Amino acid sequence: MIKNFKISHLRNSEFVQFHQDILDTLKKQPIAELKLETVVQPYEQQQVKIAEAFKLSRKSDITKELQGLDQNRDDVFTGLSYFILANTYHYNEEYRTAANKLKEFIDWHGKNVARMNYSSETSTISSILGKCESNSELKLCIEKLELSEWLKELENINNNFHNVYLSRVEEKAASSDVRISELRKLVQNSYQKVQDFINAFALIDGEEKYEPVMSRINIIVDEYNQRILNRKSSNTESEVVESTDVQ
Repeated sequence: MIKNFKISHLRNSEFVQFHQDILDTLKKQPIAELKLETVVQPYEQQQVKIAEAFKLSRKSDITKELQGLDQNRDDVFTGLSYFILANTYHYNEEYRTAANKLKEFIDWHGKNVARMNYSSETSTISSILGKCESNSELKLCIEKLELSEWLKELENINNNFHNVYLSRVEEKAASSDVRISELRKLVQNSYQKVQDFINAFALIDGEEKYEPVMSRINIIVDEYNQRILNRKSSNTESEVVESTDVQ
């Protein structure tokens, strides 16, 4: 079964990206064979509308200030990556092992994180930092290579960029909040139908047939739910746009 979470707690940028990630995943599945065409197509149409509306609302955000902050963030992340790479050639086996573990972990998130779009890079770095903090094995590798200060700098600059980015987005989006709020409801309703169809057919035709698509969607759900939990735990939860919750 597909997991549920408080989608209404996602910020507009996260909401749009979440549904785009879900759609990208669905498109890689045999939609016709899974009998999902009638719900996936309307879902995609609604997602296109909200993506366009959100794109227009943030069009003026590509400022020199943001570009400068993004360049600083890229430099810190790239420097960290090269430092880890260099240690994979360390003469000491313990350093090599730690570096290879961290390199494998970072590479799993994408080979070109510094070249991602603003929102994707921010969320990817946040995900990396969150896992580094919660995973005991990764923490040992970080301590071995003495990367704590470097990761702290990356966290600070990533948060700084995100805060400036959000202030620009909210300022520009103020006039379109009502429209985006309505579009969120439409997109959410469409997603709910996709979820209901998958869960229903899994019961009728057997979960084995729908396990690949359900497991992939659940991975995305877990990732975005963790973002919400991380934001709450750091007391930075901001007011969210109301939309239909998936309980």
